[in-house]
Amino acid sequence: MKKKSQESWLETPAMRQTKLLMKSRSNRFTADLLNLDRQTVRMIVGVLTGYCRLNKYMCHLRITEDDLCRFPSQEEESAAQVLCHCYGLAELRFRIFGEAYPQLVSLTEGALARLRAFIRESGLGVEL
Repeated sequence: MKKKSQESWLETPAMRQTKLLMKSRSNRFTADLLNLDRQTVRMIVGVLTGYCRLNKYMCHLRITEDDLCRFPSQEEESAAQVLCHCYGLAELRFRIFGEAYPQLVSLTEGALARLRAFIRESGLGVEL
């Protein structure tokens, strides 16, 4: 069953953003998410999927005209960019994750409390 679930995950063309962050479906990650309150789940899932107050998504919705990172950077503000690459958030990432430029998949393999703290302290957890 686990192998079939993994094959389904890999073959599904959707969920591009989430697949960048997660190598496979994770029962542990799912269980950890389900133990959180709804607001926190919404915040974490929004950032992991890119459907949150990121400038890339806001520009796609035509809410903002600019998709560039709000933190001092000239890159498109996407989930991967703010979670791993944005130099304006490097110090915060280092303080919370122990590394300034983590790999995407390492963020979903660790404790959700750290990911939640990063999202809140960076201001990415603000509702749409």
